[in-house]
Order: sequence, then C-alpha cells, then structure tokens
Amino acid sequence: MSELTYEAKKDFVDHAMSRCIAAMYPQVCRTEYRVRVDIGEPEEYVVLRLAGGYSRRVDVTAMDLRETLDAVLAAFREAV
Repeated sequence: MSELTYEAKKDFVDHAMSRCIAAMYPQVCRTEYRVRVDIGEPEEYVVLRLAGGYSRRVDVTAMDLRETLDAVLAAFREAV
C-alpha cells in the first residue's frame, strides 16, 4: 500500500466515516483505522468504538473506500 493510499483511507475512516456512522448509530462513538505490519503482510482493520467501552474490529485489508464502508456497516448491523 502506498503512503498516499494509506493517508486517504486513514483520513476517510477516522474523520468522514466516523462522523457519519456516529450520527446514524448513537451506540457508535467513533471509528478508527489501524494497520498491523508486524505479521508479514500488512493487515488493515477498522475499530468501531461503541458506547460502554466495547469495541469491534472489522478486517478491511485491500478494500477501497466504498468496500470499507460497506464492510463496516455490515459488521455493525450484525452486532446489534
């Protein structure tokens, strides 16, 4: 993943998507984009920070922004 792609996805998940999902679902406080690189191939995931201190992790490795949003929304719908 290029640095430009990383920054665009991080900015989208941490800001725009976080505000939209928090407005749509009051149980979600925010979303956070994370990359884990200590396991060989980078693993991308979004952390849903839920009210009450709970969190849920969604794998978004190699997804574009649209696919990332769809995966996060699908995971959230499963959780409620």
